[in-house]
Amino acid sequence: MSRKGKNSDVSFLGRVLIFFRPLWTKIKKKRIFHTAIEKQKTLALYTGTDSVEESKLSYGFGVARIICIILLVLLLLITVLFGGSRISYEKMYYMFKDISYIRSFGESTPSSLSYAGPIQNQVFSSFKGGLAVASDSEIKTFTSTGRVTMSIGSEFTNPKLSSSNGYLLVYDQGSNSYAIYNSFICVHSEKLEFPISFACMAENGSFLVVTGAQRYDSMVKVYNSDFELVSEYSKNDRVISASLSSDGRYAAVLSIAVQQGESVVSLNVIDCKKNEVVSKTVWGGSMPYRCDFLTDDRIAVILDDRVSVIDRDGRTKGDYIFPSSLERIDVSNEKFALLFAESDLLNKKTVSVFDKEGRLTFSDTTQGNVRDMKLGEDSVYLLQSGRVTRISTLTGSESSCSVESDARALVVFFGEAVVVCTQSAARYISFD
Repeated sequence: MSRKGKNSDVSFLGRVLIFFRPLWTKIKKKRIFHTAIEKQKTLALYTGTDSVEESKLSYGFGVARIICIILLVLLLLITVLFGGSRISYEKMYYMFKDISYIRSFGESTPSSLSYAGPIQNQVFSSFKGGLAVASDSEIKTFTSTGRVTMSIGSEFTNPKLSSSNGYLLVYDQGSNSYAIYNSFICVHSEKLEFPISFACMAENGSFLVVTGAQRYDSMVKVYNSDFELVSEYSKNDRVISASLSSDGRYAAVLSIAVQQGESVVSLNVIDCKKNEVVSKTVWGGSMPYRCDFLTDDRIAVILDDRVSVIDRDGRTKGDYIFPSSLERIDVSNEKFALLFAESDLLNKKTVSVFDKEGRLTFSDTTQGNVRDMKLGEDSVYLLQSGRVTRISTLTGSESSCSVESDARALVVFFGEAVVVCTQSAARYISFD
């Protein structure tokens, strides 16, 4: 048999092993230098000195570099073999484009971020450390340094926002359409047969949409991060709110029905992978507001008269009866904050913060109307008439900053950076 025929019988992996066998023999026997001549050549090549220790170190770095290259090639081959169907030119292009914007995080922040206005039905959300704004005229995204990454026309008349680590979900409440955006373009959209009442995203890019159905009052559709439908859950009750765990594995569905003249609220936890109900918890005589995953095994269920923290198996971990009427809710960083109206006559409000077990960890009172409330890392921020008040949840101390009279919303980045949004612009505020 010819030499060419023999080489053709050797696999690619076998050729790699044959090529690196002499190097492996040297490393195994710890004989980096065989002869004095080789030693001198290596010294001159790597260090230009007579130090044997330096040349050994340089040689070791060379070996490490080769090993890293081999591992990188193997990792690339494994990725292509087992995940090739999920790799596309478009995803790679926008991944590298995102990286180019990440490098701008060290730049100074702008004085304001401008968008179309004044418009009455604007909605705002944090997105990839920046700001997303949606209205019936445009959808716009900013980085934390004020760069505009996307500015496109909107087809939504009553938009709502929900964001993840990589995507922005925009849906039209009461109509049939929703769309998914990255930082630059629309990557997916769908028009459903029945109107959408609610939608939300998980941190990993999975999302759910609550809509109607032919024979049911509500249908919950769950999609993975590749925009593929993975689970459907139908109910004869009216679904008010829903939430996904961070990995998209579990969905919490909060609904209401009327039985024998009394309202019955139920929370169903669904395993989206198995498409089955894991647990069901029921409350009688209450009205549902919303539910949120605080962690992958803790769910906050907020009703009109109480808040309960439930685990995935339906066990109650915490229960708090409201002292007065509930005005505002915010959930962030495995915590949630509630704003109560203590006295309409005195315009007195109470801010209460709870941990992931439903324990009350902070409570304080304030005066005046509150347009918006956001929970930070160690603070609660209240948007009031002409000012933003910051209340420390560690010490209870208060500080305030003057803002425009038309300010309508707050957005908090990274726990403590605060942006106040007006009808036509948003700006960072400082309490120093």
